Amino acid sequence: MVVSDLTLLLIPAAPALAFLLWVIWALEKQIWRDRRYSKAIARAKAGSDRPAPTNAAPEQRGSGTSAHLNSARQP
Repeated sequence: MVVSDLTLLLIPAAPALAFLLWVIWALEKQIWRDRRYSKAIARAKAGSDRPAPTNAAPEQRGSGTSAHLNSARQP
């Protein structure tokens, strides 16, 4: 009786255990892939964070142009 109970327990447990191990393996593989991808992005960003050339014209920001236009419209 004990042997048949043990067999009934192990038959469904073996595929379940195999599936569980496959899921763990696939997750580990994805984690390693994500780490490599993140490191590649970090390397690319580190290379692109160079300072701007000194001869580049500075961007005009703020409301300098709109303030000039607003004052020109007033009589």
